[in-house]
Amino acid sequence: MSQITESCGPIPENESNNILKRSLKAASKYFKQNFLDTRRSETITLSIPAELLESGNNMPIDTVELTRQCELYVKKKLEKSFRMSSPDVVEVAVDDDGSIKEESRRDRKKKLRRNDTASSTPTSSPDRSGHKSKNSAHYEKPDPPAQKKGEQQVVRDPFFQARDRCIQNFNDLATRGIQAFDDLASRCYQIFQGLTRRQLMYIAAGLVLFIIIIIVIGVTTGGGSPTVPTTGSGSPAASPIPGQYSGSEEFLRGVLFDMEPIQKDAFHWLLNIDSWKPARDATNIEQLWIERYVLAAFYFSTITSEIKWKNEQNWISDKPVCRWFGVKCYASGEVADLTLSHNEIVGRISTELGKLKSLKRLKLDSNEFEKGIPSEIGGLVELEHLDLYFNMLSGTLPNEIGMLSKLTGLYLRGNQLSGQLPDTFGALTSLTALQISENKFRGPIGSHLASLRNLVTVVIDKNRFSGSLPYGLGKLTKLKWLRIEENEITGSIPISIGYLTALQTVILGNNMITGTLPRDLSGLTKLHQLDVRWNKIEGTIPPGLKRLSNLWHLNLSTNKFDGIVPELPASLTKQDYKNGPFCSLAGNYLADIQNGDLLGCKINGQRS
Repeated sequence: MSQITESCGPIPENESNNILKRSLKAASKYFKQNFLDTRRSETITLSIPAELLESGNNMPIDTVELTRQCELYVKKKLEKSFRMSSPDVVEVAVDDDGSIKEESRRDRKKKLRRNDTASSTPTSSPDRSGHKSKNSAHYEKPDPPAQKKGEQQVVRDPFFQARDRCIQNFNDLATRGIQAFDDLASRCYQIFQGLTRRQLMYIAAGLVLFIIIIIVIGVTTGGGSPTVPTTGSGSPAASPIPGQYSGSEEFLRGVLFDMEPIQKDAFHWLLNIDSWKPARDATNIEQLWIERYVLAAFYFSTITSEIKWKNEQNWISDKPVCRWFGVKCYASGEVADLTLSHNEIVGRISTELGKLKSLKRLKLDSNEFEKGIPSEIGGLVELEHLDLYFNMLSGTLPNEIGMLSKLTGLYLRGNQLSGQLPDTFGALTSLTALQISENKFRGPIGSHLASLRNLVTVVIDKNRFSGSLPYGLGKLTKLKWLRIEENEITGSIPISIGYLTALQTVILGNNMITGTLPRDLSGLTKLHQLDVRWNKIEGTIPPGLKRLSNLWHLNLSTNKFDGIVPELPASLTKQDYKNGPFCSLAGNYLADIQNGDLLGCKINGQRS
């Protein structure tokens, strides 16, 4: 149980101290009546501070000052124990006779406001009945009824007051809601009560039709409210970035921050002219904006007021990029194929193309592209086909070409590319077709070719490659076409070439190859064409050539072959080939040419 003890100490008997005693007792009684909470077990001690007590010399004390200090002390005690700072809690004052006077702070503020109003504004005129008019501009709300004499005022804890108000408000709201629902039900009942069965059926059918229409619209438009897009793992994607659907400047600059410097014309078009917007359920919105900017930058970098493309249908329009000429996309909207062959495009290959991270096919052949191949091409990690045939490209192949691990076809024929193949070239392990003829490449090729085990086609003629053919050439078991003519190849033809059973064409003419022709070529049963003209190959012609039953083109001219001509395959006389059979043994040191003569081989110009 809570209790209050009164500790007055040795208070001398005089009039002032008697006032203090009465004030202390009044405060104690006030505590017990209004603030003593029986649910809490505590002891509250009220004592008179020593500085308020009269000293032993019985010097007189100012009664008014004692009363004021006692009042402050009681108020401080109440505020500390019962959170008297709340505006709804009473304040306590001690009168001269020691009684407690309590007054609400809110009532005090209202009283002060009324006093201020009364002193600053004229009193409103009374009406005919002698009372102030309620409609008067200075109407004063009547004071609450005064508390009856002897009636005890109960002051409640502010927490419980707030709780009671909340419960009352909730009850009022629930009552109004129930009443409104009851009124609505009554009205509906009155309406439907007067309808016939046929009318009710019409209403039901209309509601069903309305629901079906809403469902159809929701399916076709995404349900009206966009569903939360999910990532590849099935988890909800990040919340939309402000401006990503509208393509705001802040959003676009954030997406393109690593593509500096920004192509001004492309950015201006994308921000101020283009009205395209991505689908709101797309999970790759940033990449769609990037690829749209990339293609726009590619376009603006290759046109001028006088130079235009041959076909630029839908380019730089508000249509999706998938409908632009030469562009094909996946279902996600990302670019999969960019084919602009024979389109009279002039300029350089833009570096922005390296951001088409899903691109599988890039075909820009037969145009007028110049300068070099940008190193950013290494960003096309999904690229499988790169065709830059017949342009005016110069410079060297960038080292980043080795990052295209999925590349299967590299076509660079008919340019002005130079230098050695980069050291990273051997990383193109998926490469099946290498066609880089008619350029200015130089240096050895052995270390690069031997590691590309999936090669089917090697066409590197009309360059300046040097060095010898590697023995590891025999490991390219899928190789069908080997064309290295018009280079500066030296050394002999490795005997491992006889292991390439899939080989169909071997053209090594116009080099500086020495040594002898491999003795055992009988395993090359699919060989159609063997051309080693204009070299320095010596020795006799291997007799195993007779077993090459599919051979229809044989050119051993202008070498140093000697001895007799062995039996040659009868296929060299067949006339059912597209270009007809061909056989030339001219310009050698052959002694017996009867077998060649029988097959119609060219044998004139033999050296002596």
